[in-house]
Amino acid sequence: MLIVLFSFSDVISQNNNEQIDKLIIGKVYKVRIINGWEAEGELKNIDSSNIIIQTKNKSFTIPKVEITLIEGKDGFIMENGITKKADGNKFKFGILGGLDLAKAIFNSEATNTRSGIEIGILFEFYTSKLFSIQPGISYIQKGSKFENEVVVITQKMNYLEFPLICNFKFTSGKIAPYLSTGFYLSTRVSCYQNQEYSSGERYEYDTKEYFDKADLGWIAGGGVNFTVSKSTDLFVNFYYSMGLTNIINSSQSFDNATVHNRGMQITAGVKLF
Repeated sequence: MLIVLFSFSDVISQNNNEQIDKLIIGKVYKVRIINGWEAEGELKNIDSSNIIIQTKNKSFTIPKVEITLIEGKDGFIMENGITKKADGNKFKFGILGGLDLAKAIFNSEATNTRSGIEIGILFEFYTSKLFSIQPGISYIQKGSKFENEVVVITQKMNYLEFPLICNFKFTSGKIAPYLSTGFYLSTRVSCYQNQEYSSGERYEYDTKEYFDKADLGWIAGGGVNFTVSKSTDLFVNFYYSMGLTNIINSSQSFDNATVHNRGMQITAGVKLF
């Protein structure tokens, strides 16, 4: 009778070799061995017993049996023969805040800018390392401004906005610029007009009866994502938004007048998980 004895460490060693042999020559990896020593550099070669890592200053030949951790820039992690993460986190939750520089296009003529705020949350779903779909919910202050020597008229239109944005990253590195495009659907939460005269008189009027409650528009822009840790990203966004619907209430008689929302949003925030 033949008795075969093996240890759990033999299994780990075998798994290590299988995972190490799948590494890609030319990519950058961080490697840790049993005594805690680490090196990070380009993978130059793999043979039956060793790998060769080229750092900025030196080349290291590392025995496979001593390797306890390999971590790649693309999110690959192998620890004790087990692949823990291949593609990075698929989902992120974020909060954002910033400035909205809003105006309106009234019968093809642009008004002056009304400065407002935007605050909200987002949910980002990655379908690959470089592409994500990002729905969200924001409170955003839109509107317009008209002024002359006599009066300053500010139309304030505040919305709850539901954007759906696609992000296209240029790289999966720690500093990752990206382009964005998508659509938004907004529902108005308040609508009023302020009039301030040079004489010092001030008036405020409720104007919601003159405008539709909903607005649909297109968003385009981009930003930069900064990876702080495996679970935390910081980001900055620059968007241009263009309302596609005439927000004048069709029940009102304004001689076929049209009003469309426009805006530039500059926001920053944090994404977790």
